[in-house]
Amino acid sequence: MTRSSAKDPEIITKIEKYVRGGGSLVMTQGFLKETWDRGIRGLTSVQPTDRTVEGEEYMIANRNYTSGDIVRGKGPVRFDVLSTKDNATWCDITVCCREFNTPVMTEEDYGAGRVFVINVPHNYADFYRFPQKVWETMAKHLSMGQKVYCSSDEKCIFTAFGGGRWGVQNYAPHTSNVRIIVRGGCSGIRNPETGEETTQTTPMPKPSRGFDCAYFIPEPEETAIDIKVGAGTWYFFELMDGDDVNI
Repeated sequence: MTRSSAKDPEIITKIEKYVRGGGSLVMTQGFLKETWDRGIRGLTSVQPTDRTVEGEEYMIANRNYTSGDIVRGKGPVRFDVLSTKDNATWCDITVCCREFNTPVMTEEDYGAGRVFVINVPHNYADFYRFPQKVWETMAKHLSMGQKVYCSSDEKCIFTAFGGGRWGVQNYAPHTSNVRIIVRGGCSGIRNPETGEETTQTTPMPKPSRGFDCAYFIPEPEETAIDIKVGAGTWYFFELMDGDDVNI
């Protein structure tokens, strides 16, 4: 849900019903601001402010994992300052600005569903300054229910074509490192155009109750396959095997 989605006069009623029934809502801080006085505050503890901050270091602290990562981006990025409540909202991604920090991506439970807020940079082009670990964390959450997701440099796109095939296209002017992450595990991937197989896999960390969280969300086993995609090219692949998954 972006700021333009707020034009629907019934949007809050629709969202509340959907999330309470088990759906996942992803909204930008623009949508949060536009609907704050129309009832969205009842679904989240995240509050907009009129302040901004600039930083280039990010902390990754998913509630399903006990260890956090500190990663540096490719330049400073300006964000809105968002206020949250402890023990109500979990900050999956936080931008660190010396002794101050503010959320870039939050999650929390509502009814049987989940609510995510993404803090969009003031300059949209600054998305390209995010480090790969930030993109991986966003992709993990935004791809819930999907078999495969992708972790990559900036300017790579990931597309599902159906029929058990996916593709990665690299728009960067250089070869990019891409990590294909498969839910349910697999023994490797195959390029259907060339028949080339990549069988070197890496098991991803298993979920556990992170920090002071009361519980963790069940997740399937994840397997990572690292590949390189040339500048301006597509890489198509299919799984060599794997378990069905719907998480």
